[in-house]
Amino acid sequence: MTPHPMHLHGHTFQVSNPDGSYRARKDTAIVPARRSMDAYFVTDNPGDWVTHCHNEYHMVAGMMTTVVYA
Repeated sequence: MTPHPMHLHGHTFQVSNPDGSYRARKDTAIVPARRSMDAYFVTDNPGDWVTHCHNEYHMVAGMMTTVVYA
């Protein structure tokens, strides 16, 4: 039940607030356990990019994937 420092390679993103405004641009955001977040980023760096939890034991357990676009 630990928070997850989620990281997206190759981009910065913004997380939306409940009121619809956006937070500062970053490449890692802390996501509370069993919660989700919306991250908005400009797709101006095409390729295959890894996104993962920065807790290594979570990565090893499979908490990572790729974002792919052309």
